[in-house]
Amino acid sequence: LLLPAHWLKPPGVGVLTRLLPASVMMILLLSALDSSTSPSPWLRDVLCLLPVLGSYYRWRQPLISIVLGVGCAAIWTHLLN
Repeated sequence: LLLPAHWLKPPGVGVLTRLLPASVMMILLLSALDSSTSPSPWLRDVLCLLPVLGSYYRWRQPLISIVLGVGCAAIWTHLLN
């Protein structure tokens, strides 16, 4: 099915595309920081957040940033246990 391009790109979609990844990452960050009560998970979360923010700022690819953050947390947990 072929549709004209202007039907597929309403004005609100561009704004949503730019803002949604950052808002999802902020929700994940606040959820992670809220659930941890001891200082060690806070330190891990903050240290893992730094490469995530750097990669998102550099490449604007949320999937790469999320994978990097999860990988950082997994490595950190593996090294401490």
